[in-house]
Amino acid sequence: MNLGFGKEFRLLNKGDFSYLRTNSKRVRSGSIQVFYKDGFDQDSDLTRIGLAVSKKIGKANVRNKIKRIIREYFRQSPYKHLGKDCLIVFLRKDQKLKRGDCPSSKQISVNLENVFKQITQ
Repeated sequence: MNLGFGKEFRLLNKGDFSYLRTNSKRVRSGSIQVFYKDGFDQDSDLTRIGLAVSKKIGKANVRNKIKRIIREYFRQSPYKHLGKDCLIVFLRKDQKLKRGDCPSSKQISVNLENVFKQITQ
């Protein structure tokens, strides 16, 4: 089992992101919202992800930590071969968190698990 997170698993350019913004399905769990569609390359079964974390969340170190947690979850998850493109947006809707506070990795992982379960159904 390959546990890497290479370029083939990432949305890399503006066209990939704009492809997901039009006519995509949405799923939400906690502070995480995911826009998803079938993959742009129909022959591939790889799931590609893009990350968006707003500056409203906090400073760069907090935003980067959230992105690292999401990437690590995805790297180890069984959802790498769904054949979908996903844009994962982290929202600050949890009122318990103040600006600059970083949610726990367990909390983010639980929300991601719920989202990906909804996508696969």
